[in-house]
Amino acid sequence: CPGHVVISSMNTNSNQDSKLSESDFDAFEIVYKAFNFHGILYYNSGLNSGCSQIHKHIQFSPVENTPLLDAMSRKKVPFIVNHVVEIGQINSQNMMRSYNELLRMAEDDPVHDSYNFIISKGKAFYVPRKIPRFRCGTVFNSFSLSGNFMVWEYSDPLIKKQPLSVLKNVCFPAVK
Repeated sequence: CPGHVVISSMNTNSNQDSKLSESDFDAFEIVYKAFNFHGILYYNSGLNSGCSQIHKHIQFSPVENTPLLDAMSRKKVPFIVNHVVEIGQINSQNMMRSYNELLRMAEDDPVHDSYNFIISKGKAFYVPRKIPRFRCGTVFNSFSLSGNFMVWEYSDPLIKKQPLSVLKNVCFPAVK
């Protein structure tokens, strides 16, 4: 994705399952502001989140089309456990406050060691994760949960035909 930015932690002891810190949110703000607050910021926390490496890193992609996030923000994704909060004015303090609020909300979720945290269009999203990959071996991360799939993710016909059922498989299904 042109414009994709990866910000790696300078702390060699930080792993991808570490909690986001104040400096992470400062970096998020700098990058987001540079792109006029358009696109998605994200963090794939834990091995089951679909992270590509274990050293702590946060990411930005300048995508505007986020159909799954749009549906989550309208409570139209009843098939997976997810949480959404309004951030208010976009700055590092408000993003961090929203993140901590989502962590508190997730305390009642099924037991999980991984999650996807995403910021887009003035909202913060939290999706607890069960497994990182679908049966064909394709890894799904925050970018996939925004509703954007890489070309290689279509290697299994079901991913192309029924992407939501695939996400239900790698996330926790909502209890009705």
